Amino acid sequence: MTSFNNEKEPLTGADIPFIPTLSSTFPIEADIKNKPEEYAEFQKLPGYAFDPETVNRSKHTLDFTKPISKHGWSEKLVLITGGCNGIGRKTVVDLAQLGATVVVGDIAKDGEDVVAQMREESGSDKIHFHRCDVTDYDAQIALFEFAQTIGSVTSVVVNAGVSELHKFLPPFTTQPSDPSAPPTKPNLQTLDVNINGAVYTIQLALHYLRLPGVFNQDRSITILGSVSSFLHMPRAPLYSASKHAIKAIFTELILMPFDKAHPIRINFVAPYFVGTKILPPTVIILLAGRPLTKVETVAETIVRLVDDGSGAVDADGKRIGGVRGRAFACCPEGVVKEVEVMEWGVSEAFSKRVISLLNFAAHCAGKEKLEIAKEVAGYVWSLVWPAKS
Repeated sequence: MTSFNNEKEPLTGADIPFIPTLSSTFPIEADIKNKPEEYAEFQKLPGYAFDPETVNRSKHTLDFTKPISKHGWSEKLVLITGGCNGIGRKTVVDLAQLGATVVVGDIAKDGEDVVAQMREESGSDKIHFHRCDVTDYDAQIALFEFAQTIGSVTSVVVNAGVSELHKFLPPFTTQPSDPSAPPTKPNLQTLDVNINGAVYTIQLALHYLRLPGVFNQDRSITILGSVSSFLHMPRAPLYSASKHAIKAIFTELILMPFDKAHPIRINFVAPYFVGTKILPPTVIILLAGRPLTKVETVAETIVRLVDDGSGAVDADGKRIGGVRGRAFACCPEGVVKEVEVMEWGVSEAFSKRVISLLNFAAHCAGKEKLEIAKEVAGYVWSLVWPAKS
C-alpha cells in the first residue's frame, strides 16, 4: 500500500500486476473497501483542505462495510450506455435486482436478446433496450427520449467504451517499404467512442437530470474511466489519451457551479484490467497468470455510487446523502481504492474565485441594477481584502 505522505511514490510491479517497468506515479490512494481505517489518514492530506462550498464533493466516501441500501430503488430510472457486455451487463443486472428501472443503450445488434436474458437473470422486467451508437449525438438524444417515455431519468452511467483500435507506425529507424507513400489516415474510433460519445452522454445527462420531474430527487452521473486514466498504457496511445481525457472532464465537472441544495452527484470509477470483451487478445496473453479485477467488484462500486445513501447519517444523526465528487480505482483481489484526481492545493485558490464569481452572477440574476452594483462592490472587496479568520 502507498504510505500517506505528501509525495507520490513510484508505482512498481508489486503495486499492480503487469506493467512492471512503468516510470509513472500513482495518485495517493486508500483501500477504503478492505482497510477503512486508512481513510482517516487519507483525509488528513493537504489536498483534502478543499472548500465544500466551492467543490461539488461530499465529505464522506463509500462505506463497503455496510450493505447496499434496499430503499428507494423503485424510484430510480438508471440509463447506462454500453450495457450489453462485461461491466455494463453485470451492473444492469445488479441494479434491476435491487428494484431500479434500467434503460440500456448499446450498439449490439442482439441487444434485445441480451436484455431478455438479463431480465430472466435478474428476475425483473424493468430492463429496457434501445439500440444506440454513442458516437451519434442524435442517436443519444433518441436514447434519452426513449427513457423519458418510461419515466424520469434519475441516474446515468457513462460506460460505453472501446479499446485501442489504431496502430501507430512503430518508431523504427528503418525506411518504410514505400517512402513516397503517405501513411493511411488514423483510425480515431477509440477517441470518438471514449471521448466524444462520453461527452455526448454527459451533456445530455446534465440536461435531463435538471428537468422539473427530478430536480428535487437524488440524481447522479457515474463516469467509467480506467487505470489508464492515471497510468501510461504501452502500445495504446489513443486509448490512454481517451481515458486521461475523461478523467480531466470529470475533475472539471466537479469544479463547476452546482446547486448546493440539490447537487447532481458526479463520480468516477477507474477499473484495472477486467476480463471482458474489450481486452485485445494480445493483452489477454500478456496478462496470463496475473490477477484481474473482477466484474463484480466494478459493478458493486457503480451500484454503490448510484445509491443515494438512504439511511446514511453523520455523527450528529443528520442525513448525509450519496457520495459525490470522488474517484475510485477497482483493483484485483476485490480491492477498491479511492484516488486523488487532481492537485486540490494548486487549483483551489483559482477555482474558488472563479466558481464563487459564477455563483454570484447567478445569484444576481433578475435583481435591480443598483442592488447588483452594491453586491458587486461587496464581492470585489471580499476578494481584495478577505476577512481574517
